[in-house]
Amino acid sequence: WNEEELSRMTIRGRGCLPEADGRSFMALLDICHFLVDQITQAHNFSDVDEASNLRATDTQKCMLLSAQMWTYWYSAPAGPGVYEMLLDWTSHQQRGGRAPSSVLAQRELGNAKCRDMQGVALQALVVNECAQWPRRRKTGAFYFAGEDASGAALLADAEAVETLYRVVGLSTSLGDVLRANDRSGSGDVVGSALLLTLLPFMDVIVYDGTLRGAPPNRDPSLVAQLKALVAASAAEGGGSIVVRLPTVPDAPLIGQRVLIEGLQAKPELNGRHGVASSFDGSSGRYCVSLEDGGSFKLKPANLSKAAAPPARASSTAEPAAALTLTATEKALQERLRGLRTVEDFWVFRRMGYTEADNPSHMGMIMSGNSGMVVAPFQSKQLAPTAAEYLTALEAALFGGRAQGVKPSSLAVDEKGAVARLKLVLGPVGIQAGYYPPPTEEELSAMGVPP
Repeated sequence: WNEEELSRMTIRGRGCLPEADGRSFMALLDICHFLVDQITQAHNFSDVDEASNLRATDTQKCMLLSAQMWTYWYSAPAGPGVYEMLLDWTSHQQRGGRAPSSVLAQRELGNAKCRDMQGVALQALVVNECAQWPRRRKTGAFYFAGEDASGAALLADAEAVETLYRVVGLSTSLGDVLRANDRSGSGDVVGSALLLTLLPFMDVIVYDGTLRGAPPNRDPSLVAQLKALVAASAAEGGGSIVVRLPTVPDAPLIGQRVLIEGLQAKPELNGRHGVASSFDGSSGRYCVSLEDGGSFKLKPANLSKAAAPPARASSTAEPAAALTLTATEKALQERLRGLRTVEDFWVFRRMGYTEADNPSHMGMIMSGNSGMVVAPFQSKQLAPTAAEYLTALEAALFGGRAQGVKPSSLAVDEKGAVARLKLVLGPVGIQAGYYPPPTEEELSAMGVPP
């Protein structure tokens, strides 16, 4: 803060996490940003200190890293997701060793962040605090309504103004942040709008380090309503204020490969494998994307964690793998063998993930090298099948802009299709993986309107 900004603050240190907790939280965020960069390679950080420095120097880039953290939390196109790598590293730090992950083995996390975490059980924080972040987080627009007696911000949900959240700052209260940036000189920042992702941490509500402003709503009636809400909550002793984000049912299978068993209504699904992509708390069921196509909502009792699928067949083992291929898949393999491989990463992205957003079931194939659209594609259902991805790939390679070459790798945003794609494309030199759909935060950080 410069001297002018500091002069606008009230009593510094109020309304935010205790210093040790704030340092722990920011260290966890910096480590997560570092791990996101191991996936995207956008900044090529050599250690966590470089991720921390970016947070201090480039808010926009740091905002995108925070948003991508949620996109890649459970999985990534070519390896484990952020949370798995975080668990991997912290568990080995506890034992005094080094994480075996090939991603983390390439680079050190940096000593400064390790010193920051002295005296803190980092592994316990990751397990007890971070594990439920993606499912308990609340993203949206909020109005600054005021502060409680401790200086914590009281934020009104823009979609339900009557609901106030008590939000603690990380190193500075949100009220002080807003006053420091208020150029009106009035000091009254009620009605200021913020785009935030709220998170639970150490039994309070914080935000994910990304503070985005929005046009303020200084409508006199709204400002009066916000002030009245704060006054009423104070008169009630704060009982109407949300001080903890709602807990969610434990769902340890999210992001895991699962085996379906014991179904009575759909016995034909028993013995099949899929990925538990999400958990519906209202029904108590996982949404499972089957490896051979289709998705179903299934009870936890009918699912168990399964081992990873067999390793991709090499070209020398092709005769055994080919026994499971269809005639169409074999024919495509022969066509692909005739193409030269170039180092490129193609991403198959749908243009929406609900029927309302994507009624025509359209998608695009993007080149990682050029950032250009290679070709559009369309599926019969909202979730494309492996066969539809292969058809789209063939059309792009032999009827589009590819000009006699094939990419070295590709990724799709329907996880249930990945195993089949690996089986078909691995023997001909194309690595297939999963590219998670963008989260609401990532789309917002990229400027995509809601």
